[in-house]
Amino acid sequence: MKKEVLPGLTEALQGRYRLESVFCSFLALVLRKELQDRMAARGLRHEWADVIRALRGLREIDLSIQGKEVIIRPQTNKVAADAYATFGLALPPVVRFRT
Repeated sequence: MKKEVLPGLTEALQGRYRLESVFCSFLALVLRKELQDRMAARGLRHEWADVIRALRGLREIDLSIQGKEVIIRPQTNKVAADAYATFGLALPPVVRFRT
């Protein structure tokens, strides 16, 4: 029979994990609602699945070319650019050099 070192610790940790999961889920819903409201206010009508797909598709590639560090961002679609612009952000340049 296995004896707990600190009785009740397992239950307390599981409860805390559940509480953190609920909080993160709530925060995600608040952020989603805010993004959707701001996009609607700008007249943008993108499907939520398209927004998620576009944002997940954002990538950067770090390269070293002849001793210079270069960061390349593949072209993105209008949905990702609209999502960024909704919060007053711009996508980084397609090519930039690390200093």
